[in-house]
Amino acid sequence: GADASAASPGFGVAPQEEDVRSVRSLLLGAHSAGAATAFEGGFEREHAFAVLATVIDALAGAQEGPGLDTLPCRLLSLLSICVSAAGEALRHPPGVYQCLVRVRLLSVVAVNASTEDPERLAAALSLSRRVFSVLRGEAAGSMEVLMARIALAIGEERRSSAALKEVVLEALGEMCVVPGMLQELYVNFDCNLQSPNLFQKVVLFLSKSALPISPPLSSHNLRALEALLRALQTLTDDGLAAPDSAAGAVSPGGAG
Repeated sequence: GADASAASPGFGVAPQEEDVRSVRSLLLGAHSAGAATAFEGGFEREHAFAVLATVIDALAGAQEGPGLDTLPCRLLSLLSICVSAAGEALRHPPGVYQCLVRVRLLSVVAVNASTEDPERLAAALSLSRRVFSVLRGEAAGSMEVLMARIALAIGEERRSSAALKEVVLEALGEMCVVPGMLQELYVNFDCNLQSPNLFQKVVLFLSKSALPISPPLSSHNLRALEALLRALQTLTDDGLAAPDSAAGAVSPGGAG
């Protein structure tokens, strides 16, 4: 009989054997350089979601504990690579199953961004930027609102470790140069006036973090200052007018 996953109505096409082999080898611990090479050519549209689902399933089933802490980080990094390889197929899912995979992807980012482990948080924030770059006005607005709130909450929480704050500051600095990010942040993604002013929160947080309590400047201060300079440069180059491609993200109740 035919393979059940391929025959199920609405559940897409099973991945090619070469894609499966690539994913399995990467899950067993291949280096990131090997991952980039394996997916360099991207996926066929019908296989992209099956590969993404394979990695998401592996991440959901990853055990945690002593000696296993690096596994979620490696899977998050692999998922970032898969998102880039999926590209246009992820932006325009052809069916219900593919849409569900995309929803699960956004959920993965949100769940892992709540971690207190600096390395895992860095991987989750990196994945969020990759997803935003690919999806933009499709579904990334809601995810980025959540990511911004989580990142700022961790950064402003006095109990947060210095390592966590460093991760947050570095992530915010990288978000500032992602095309369309500041523009969508400025309009609060969904223009909901009852939501916190995310743009203001980011600027205030970075401004406070850039000022040392006492000399000399710490790495924490320098990262915040670098993020502010990146934001100013981006606004100087692009302004705050939301690009047409981002306009689709601005809709009432977008994060709901």
